[in-house]
Amino acid sequence: MVSGMSLPDPPKATNSDLAYAAAAAGASLVPVVGGAVVELVSAVFGPPLERRQQGWFEELADVVRTLQENDIPLDSPEFVSAVATASRIALGTHLQEKIAMLKAAVLHAALPDRPADMITMRFLRFIEELDPEHFVLLTFMRDPAGHFDRNEIEKPNIYMGGLGSIFAQSGIAISNVQLVLRDISDRGLADGGSWNTLMTANGAWSPRTTALGNQLLDFVTLIEFDEE
Repeated sequence: MVSGMSLPDPPKATNSDLAYAAAAAGASLVPVVGGAVVELVSAVFGPPLERRQQGWFEELADVVRTLQENDIPLDSPEFVSAVATASRIALGTHLQEKIAMLKAAVLHAALPDRPADMITMRFLRFIEELDPEHFVLLTFMRDPAGHFDRNEIEKPNIYMGGLGSIFAQSGIAISNVQLVLRDISDRGLADGGSWNTLMTANGAWSPRTTALGNQLLDFVTLIEFDEE
């Protein structure tokens, strides 16, 4: 060291740096080792995975900008963990519906009223495990009448029936709806046991989602901040 010369302090990581590092850790590729087989696999799958990673980073950057503009800190351990987990999931899916839900989840994970860490991680697992059809059905079960109103579909005039008969006229196309229904019921997101139960019209039109299901739907929905 030269006498009388002081080294500059190392630069401090910004909130954006922390979010990027967490995303990079979560979405990192398998370390490349030598060998012709690995080189072949990298040549075939490398560019598509890199494009997928870049697309997710652009979505994440949009979230970071939004949070910074609203003075929401990004350095909480819970948020960093959520970014890393969401980034790993994003790299493993080609479905834009899931990318949109992951983007919303990351945003919610930074808010002061975010769910407990255990719930956040569970919701991220739900996004990974379930398909867009599960969330479509869950949204319908949360507000059956609202679905018909929002889509300007004439409500079926029933006196007795079940939610299943209402769903049949909803215009929603889901293959293997019973399987989808069982998946969300088994996870405690909705009550699917009364799907085909005969009941009054008021009962048939009643919401079937649980408090956990409603919380999940809110968590995967991107929110808009007020201009103020």
